[in-house]
Amino acid sequence: MSVATSKQLDPAGTEVAHTTILEHTEVSAYYKRYWTQVKLAKRFAGKKRSGTEPTIKTDRDQAHVWQRYMKLNREELVDQLLLLERQYAQLNERWLNLNDHVLEWQLRAEQAERRFEQRQQIPVDVWPHPGQT
Repeated sequence: MSVATSKQLDPAGTEVAHTTILEHTEVSAYYKRYWTQVKLAKRFAGKKRSGTEPTIKTDRDQAHVWQRYMKLNREELVDQLLLLERQYAQLNERWLNLNDHVLEWQLRAEQAERRFEQRQQIPVDVWPHPGQT
């Protein structure tokens, strides 16, 4: 609530006690709803993604991660989910590309091995000696 709005609601300038807000159910709900939003907005205002995604460690504390996610609002959770889905898709694409390269090199190695074995089977006297043509 802005200062101007406060002065409109309380022209005499008298303040409302903290306990009065908390004891009045409707006012308390209104206060908590907007207080939480402001608190979250301030908390995440300075946290901008740097473009590099965080590394997820396999041995991280799951309870700590769970509590961190429980503090996020729905929009932040959806953003996090979309980020993870994008990272998963990129990782899967890289994995498929690497497997294609491994298969390609495996086939090349098998072909080279067959050619090598065929050359080993050719008798030595068939090869031209230096000075013979």
